[in-house]
Amino acid sequence: MRLTMLTTFLVGALSIFGQGKITPVGLIDTSQSYLYIGIDNPIEIDLGRPYENHRVTINNGSLTKIGAGQYVVNVASENDNTMITVILSGSGTTVAIRKFKVRMISEPQFNWQSDSTYNKRQFLSTPFLTLGIPGCYYNFDFKIYSFDVIFDHDASITTYSLIGNSFSQELIQQIKDAKPGTHLTFDNIRTNAHHFDRERKNRTFTIYIE
Repeated sequence: MRLTMLTTFLVGALSIFGQGKITPVGLIDTSQSYLYIGIDNPIEIDLGRPYENHRVTINNGSLTKIGAGQYVVNVASENDNTMITVILSGSGTTVAIRKFKVRMISEPQFNWQSDSTYNKRQFLSTPFLTLGIPGCYYNFDFKIYSFDVIFDHDASITTYSLIGNSFSQELIQQIKDAKPGTHLTFDNIRTNAHHFDRERKNRTFTIYIE
């Protein structure tokens, strides 16, 4: 009797909590459950079998189908309990469900922070410029196309115009030979990323050598 009751409970739980899989494919780590305001959040739904008559719902925003099992989610407000649910149209059975946290996206930041001081070892261990959003799991795939570094030392100014995101060997040597207090100004930084409609020219910032 107990075995029969347990079996009935497990079958019921499977129907309630779902047999399918909802994956936020726009995230760097798809095991995380985050959606972001102001961008298209792609998800994929795999039900494990061909369910022809089903509907997908969300309780905080909207979904747009863009292909077989593929949807774009646009969320409305921040919370910790946004639910995406897949329901069979005929029986009303829930075959997939996942709870998400919804967050705003902060401004992108460079790995070198404006008006900060760094020692030479820090420069030489990471001789490049990167852009990211701390604490954000969305894969923006930021790229840096080019930037200038204005190297100000001993009342002499040298400008390095660089392609890509790496420091040149000449700039690295200048950093090795630099005196404390020398400052580097990053200017004309051009980047691009998913969900940005055009190439962006980012702000100028200055850092100092310890």
